[in-house]
Amino acid sequence: MKISYSFGMIDLLHAGHIKALKQARAFCDRHIFGLIEDKSVIEWKGTLISPFEQRKETLSCIFLIDEIMPQSTFDPYQNLKKIRDTYPDAQITLFKEESWGLLPNEDFLHEINVQTKLLRYDDRLSPEKIAEKTNISALPRYKMKTIVSSKANTLLNLKLKLKKSKIEEILIVTRGQFLNNRSKTLDSVKSKFSSTGRYIVVRSSSSAEDCFDKSNAGRFASILNVDPGNTDEINRAISAVFNSYSKYADGQDEQVLIQPQTENIALAGVIFTRDIKNNVPYYMVEYDDDGCSDSVTSGRKRAKSVYILRNANLKTLKPKWRFLLASVREIERILNGIVLDVEFAITQAGQVVIFQVRPVTTSYRFKIKENDVYVLDAVSEVQKGYEGLLCKHRRGHMILSDMAFWNPAEIIGVNPKPLDFSLYREIITSSAWNGGLIPMGYKAVARDLMYKLGNKPYISVDYSFKT
Repeated sequence: MKISYSFGMIDLLHAGHIKALKQARAFCDRHIFGLIEDKSVIEWKGTLISPFEQRKETLSCIFLIDEIMPQSTFDPYQNLKKIRDTYPDAQITLFKEESWGLLPNEDFLHEINVQTKLLRYDDRLSPEKIAEKTNISALPRYKMKTIVSSKANTLLNLKLKLKKSKIEEILIVTRGQFLNNRSKTLDSVKSKFSSTGRYIVVRSSSSAEDCFDKSNAGRFASILNVDPGNTDEINRAISAVFNSYSKYADGQDEQVLIQPQTENIALAGVIFTRDIKNNVPYYMVEYDDDGCSDSVTSGRKRAKSVYILRNANLKTLKPKWRFLLASVREIERILNGIVLDVEFAITQAGQVVIFQVRPVTTSYRFKIKENDVYVLDAVSEVQKGYEGLLCKHRRGHMILSDMAFWNPAEIIGVNPKPLDFSLYREIITSSAWNGGLIPMGYKAVARDLMYKLGNKPYISVDYSFKT
């Protein structure tokens, strides 16, 4: 028996769906369709036109589908596993859209003897194109280009696709494997990593973390500095990670992720592909340069921060940020349409190592297009304003600071009202700042001390020192 499995939301049924369903049905004796449940659709899209039962009723009228299975997430693996259990001798094929960046890892599909084939999908009928053509402003930006699964699966899916960064070797252990055949599992860890001469890290990869509806970042255990040649250490570390899942996730398919521990780290931290607090187009980097891979994520130290405009020219950045942004932009191209939280390290040799890639759980709420245009235009105006600020007594652009002298940040704040700014400028920084210093032996500087870029006041460092 030949079984085809395809899946999707089918919120607005159209000709593109029918074309894809025909391709899947023509290949098999039985076509099973995984219909994604409402909760996952809303978490991804932020909106839903037709609830599950209505979508199911519509699909049940289509002769191209023999059976409809509820699919709880965008990862079809669990449904495919159920189908394999029901039809142990069947030839099962998963049909996937050719433009998707990632899918459930091929290794897991091979374990249950599932093949994959590409579906030719008409991109003109994608949800965002339909929204654009019909001017449905209520539909948020949506691109179903990828499947983000568990921490381990996502890294495994990305590993062979990344050219600008590195993901360490991966071994995934499930709770079922560990409990049912512990000695074989421990031997497989030793066999894979004991010859590397490096410690390993045993990390959490629970179904209750790093998904679209919840993050649970840092809730579960990860064990560093595990000797890959010591069976007892490996056993204790894996047990500790599984035990940390506790009431959150106790299934047999729960995973632990094992990798070599990255060495010679220059700095490590996390980068968000958007300023999620203010919903503005900046990369937010929180990092530490103490040589540890987890000082930021563990909360042991206060992180340093860098904000980089999303459209920044990489050539203008310091090498470490240039390497990091090039790596993250590559991941963004693969996981198109998702706001990401990426855990990383940069080695002394400049190699970017990716430890974790997870979706920001509230990303679908961001009004990216509207906000980005406004912010990028405002930044461009600030840049033009600064280009016009030339120092009068030396060649080059003026050096500015918000805390250098006659400190406006403390007196009128970093975002003052127009009246506050004009009064402070008239009373203090236009001339009085210098006039009061001349009797004390300072030089006369016939220049205004304070300038505004955007709505933030700055002090001229050049004129401060000129006195």
